[in-house]
Amino acid sequence: MKMRAMTAAIVCLAAFAASSGRHACADVGAADGLRFAGKYKEALEKYGEVLDGEPDNGPALYGAAVCWTALGTPEAAPDTILKARPLLARLTSKYPKDPEYRFMYGYWAYVAAGKIPAEKEDLLKLAEAEVTAANELKSDDRFLEYVGRICRMRGRFAEAAMIFDVFLRKSPNNAEFHFLLGECRNGLGNEAQAVESYLAAFAANPNYTPAYEPLRKVFSRLRAEEKQDKAIELLRKIAALKTHPWVRGWVLWELGGNLTDIGDYPGAIDALKQAETACPDEAMFSNTLALNYLTIGEHDNAIASLKKASEKNPKLLYSWENLGHTQASLGRIAEAKDAFKKGLANAREVSEKSDRADLKAEAQLYLSLFRWYLDQLAENSK
Repeated sequence: MKMRAMTAAIVCLAAFAASSGRHACADVGAADGLRFAGKYKEALEKYGEVLDGEPDNGPALYGAAVCWTALGTPEAAPDTILKARPLLARLTSKYPKDPEYRFMYGYWAYVAAGKIPAEKEDLLKLAEAEVTAANELKSDDRFLEYVGRICRMRGRFAEAAMIFDVFLRKSPNNAEFHFLLGECRNGLGNEAQAVESYLAAFAANPNYTPAYEPLRKVFSRLRAEEKQDKAIELLRKIAALKTHPWVRGWVLWELGGNLTDIGDYPGAIDALKQAETACPDEAMFSNTLALNYLTIGEHDNAIASLKKASEKNPKLLYSWENLGHTQASLGRIAEAKDAFKKGLANAREVSEKSDRADLKAEAQLYLSLFRWYLDQLAENSK
């Protein structure tokens, strides 16, 4: 009798455990669905319900850690992403042979290192250890890629470069790998090779804008060092590629500036016209084009470009200043007064409404300048 009762109790417990397991699986599945839909806070509630009953439930620990990592955006407070840490520590302690769990811990540490400068080195060490462990448990290109990324962040550029070079042999049209290899070459002091990698990133993907910033640093430095010939050569190489319109516009604007430096005004004007075509709403390009027209005495073209600049961005105060001066120099006093008055009105609006201290200070300076210009025109017309 006792034996039958014990057997019945065991069967009941087994059935209860199986039922609980099914419920837990269902709850994790529901939480996963919310996570995949980007509803991280709602998913966390579901994962929390599972973990209340099963603190070592691997999929729930993993899902909750992913949610906290996703919520730890650059705008979020550091303690948001840190909430994933105890979950991942428990997960990898309980399941040390699961490569996906080890990789997730490493990936989390890699992301967190960018948010928490005080712990950056320790987090990168943790990231490298966990991602390397994942790759040893299961050879996977994703894992190896992050070994390379982490090595780069830790300043081990030669190791990282070797990894990205391997990836590029497999995927020669991957813009990000070209960019990362360029960053490694830059870190090793091989600027010429780095430039080739950045150019290759644009060739692989015209819209891969991260490659622009390191190239900008190179041609800006060359211009500052008065090596315009080398800057122009590099800028022409970039301009010859099919790049994102924003990148193309600024590259052509920089090319125009360098050509202006060496006195090639027709070349500068051509480059700046192309810049306007690439970014038709950028007022600065029209203003710079106007200055080149003024240099070669094409006043009508200069005025047309300055009007265009002022229409595109009325808050670009120096375009009103340039327009008024040009019109005044040609004796078109009424038009010059109109330009200065419009400049004054826009300066007043910027001064009163802008949240940026630098723009407010600039606007206040222009308030004084435009009033002085108008007083001078009135005085001279007596």
